[in-house]
Amino acid sequence: MNFFKEATKNKSILFLIVPGIFIILFSLVSDVSRFGTNDIRPAQVLVTIVGATLVLLGVGRMLGSQEHKQAIIPSSWLDEIPNLPDIVWVVMGFSITYMFFLIFPMFFASAHKVVYFNRYLPGMYPIGADFTSTLDSIRTWFAQGVAKVYYPPLLTILFAPLTLMAYPINYYIITTMTVTSYFVVAFLLPFLIISKKDLSIPLFIFGASAFSYGFQFEVERGQFHTIAMLFCLSAIYLFHRRLQERFFAYVLFCISVQFKIYPAVFVVLLVDDWRDWKTNLKRFFALGLTNFLLLFLLGYSYFSKFIAHIAASNSYSEPWLGNHSISSFLTYLLTSKDRFGDANLFAWVESNINLVMNVLVLYFVICLLLVWLNAYRRNTRGIDSLLLMTCVLGALILPSINHDYTLPLLTAPFALIMAEQFTQNVRGRMLVIFLRVAASCTYAITLVPFIHKPVYLQNTFPLLVILLTITTLLSFLRDEEDIESATPPVLSGNSAGAIS
Repeated sequence: MNFFKEATKNKSILFLIVPGIFIILFSLVSDVSRFGTNDIRPAQVLVTIVGATLVLLGVGRMLGSQEHKQAIIPSSWLDEIPNLPDIVWVVMGFSITYMFFLIFPMFFASAHKVVYFNRYLPGMYPIGADFTSTLDSIRTWFAQGVAKVYYPPLLTILFAPLTLMAYPINYYIITTMTVTSYFVVAFLLPFLIISKKDLSIPLFIFGASAFSYGFQFEVERGQFHTIAMLFCLSAIYLFHRRLQERFFAYVLFCISVQFKIYPAVFVVLLVDDWRDWKTNLKRFFALGLTNFLLLFLLGYSYFSKFIAHIAASNSYSEPWLGNHSISSFLTYLLTSKDRFGDANLFAWVESNINLVMNVLVLYFVICLLLVWLNAYRRNTRGIDSLLLMTCVLGALILPSINHDYTLPLLTAPFALIMAEQFTQNVRGRMLVIFLRVAASCTYAITLVPFIHKPVYLQNTFPLLVILLTITTLLSFLRDEEDIESATPPVLSGNSAGAIS
């Protein structure tokens, strides 16, 4: 009797059990009806399974209600969603990308064979082409006073000893340095920076990103963007966590700038107190002057040729899928045969390409200002993950030449953002959850080779704009309290180095 009483009280149980029983009976009697075929068919088995599943769900719900009818349930399961661990939303975003960009193209392809891991990397022969080209330019400069490509003087000096070694030994050395740098940047430093005890998010992101297409591309070409990022992020870490070692933070920061120039934008992370304008401006000026003087290490002649090379590079637009800069994206969009969307819109963009480019640059500047203003308003102390992410995104989209081997720079700041708590307001938490899932899905797509993406996502620039937008929105979802975004410095002292 209790069974029928509970079933009649809870209409949802009846809606499960009654249709389930009806479906089972229909399947069983179909053989004796005019629709029967006197044998069991797969369709009949499927119908029976569906009916049995509905019955089991109804019975399970009823028994659960009987066992806990005396218990006081504090809230519904919907109310518990905001309290789930943040790693849930990160994994959910990655899982969406995993299904649409790995499982479907590999196992649901029309060819009915696995062709995914086939020429997915735009490799060159021999391996390490960019690195060997760099060493060739350095070698000819020291031997003849001319070079095909002019790099920052400090980089030329630091890489000069590698010209004494034969290929591939020198390539093995730079590869070992790159892999080690990636381990420190994407794994060790986030662990040191994040104050929470739960480190599952940076561990998961590092594990997934270590196999990414972008990082493999960087190693294949012998690039050293990750090495430059190691110097830069280590400088930021020492600045905020090792006050007595700030001199070395400034040294590492200058080295990173001399490696790839664009780390100069990260100078905004070298701030103790956003309200102390005088000290901040003095520090910025001293670091800027130091880096400018370092450009004269090999003399004025080399400096002038280096500046000319930089100017020529910035005016160059490369219409290639693997270049995710603003100029390259627009150029590819207008020259590609795989156009999608309205033809009139393409015609308008083509005739106003400079305007569109300036609008996109302005959009980044607005996002950067909003993130910076929110940090200033809260007077955020420590390493601001959102400002770090915004600077990285600027470094990826503003220079005219920025191939996909720079994408590993996203790993560390993305891990720091996903590990941050943000607001504890219930409505705000729901928005944060949505943004976490969207950001995780978007970031995970950047790990996939461009040849296995839809045409509208093959160039990574749209994905970077989405991440920029999400980062900006998250900057408004921090609690008003002036709470440090990082743990207090491990070591402190009155001396902060040559530049206070």
